[in-house]
Amino acid sequence: MTEAYIGLGSNIEPQKYTVLALQYLQRELDVVAISKFYRSPAIGTAIGQADFINGVVKVKTTLTAKQLKFDVLREIEYKLGRRQAMPKHAARTMDLDLLVFGDEVIPSMNIPEADILKRPFVYIPLLEVEPQISIVETDESLSQLVSHKHSMTPWQAEALILN
Repeated sequence: MTEAYIGLGSNIEPQKYTVLALQYLQRELDVVAISKFYRSPAIGTAIGQADFINGVVKVKTTLTAKQLKFDVLREIEYKLGRRQAMPKHAARTMDLDLLVFGDEVIPSMNIPEADILKRPFVYIPLLEVEPQISIVETDESLSQLVSHKHSMTPWQAEALILN
């Protein structure tokens, strides 16, 4: 079994679609932990859109990274309204990103997710579900890397409770 970490994000009816995504994930995978969910502003070309609700789920799976990403995560996104061709920063009902897949490095799939350290809405919930996680090819844990960057301090997250 491989431990994998999945980022969830939504800025279209996020309370509805986040709950639905979690239900689908729990049907398809062995969900081990679910972080709190946080409100964060849209970034990049999405600036001006509604805020996103973001969190992280830890799962155990026998699937390959490719099977998990394309046969499970992408299919859940399609069930929840994702279109085949969407701009990178388009508003969305659900975005599921495979952040970390065991200790594998798969550059063609952006695993581990290259922007983990740049995005508090990813690393804060990731640290909640796995406080001792290390990102492959670094000598430090994620919590050490984040504390060295002092990048947690300025981010003001609003924790959401999902029923």
